[in-house]
Amino acid sequence: MAAVPERDAATGQPTGRRSGDAGFSLVEIIVALSVFAVLAVACASIAIDSLGVAGDNRERVRAANLASAEVERTRAQFRVSPANVSETPLVTPTAVDGLNYTVTRRATWLDNSGLDAPVGGGPSYTAATGNALRVEVQVSWPGLGERPPVISTTVLS
Repeated sequence: MAAVPERDAATGQPTGRRSGDAGFSLVEIIVALSVFAVLAVACASIAIDSLGVAGDNRERVRAANLASAEVERTRAQFRVSPANVSETPLVTPTAVDGLNYTVTRRATWLDNSGLDAPVGGGPSYTAATGNALRVEVQVSWPGLGERPPVISTTVLS
């Protein structure tokens, strides 16, 4: 059944509004806009946080790739001759897409007991004597803050 149009009391002419078509009040519009504003701010906050996490993940992936490349370089040196790998820490600054990374490699000979061998004047350990070389690569970059650097560790024998 169709709604009956309202009539002006004085003239009896239709007012142009149908009964039940009164529209929204100002209070209803303000409440609706407030709810929309709260939802928009929440969505914007989530989007901004997501962009920050994505940027951090991109930097961590680059750092992990640099660490992996350094481990592979060390593995190649070790295969040619174990004496090629020095226990002196090797620090290499590397720039990737305008961001400066610091790659630090530390190598330590391990004796048969699994304990770290003395650095410097201790006995000369090699893969031929059944010992292994522990290699740790740490990659850091500016803006890392309180987050831990990327660390990759392996044992070569």
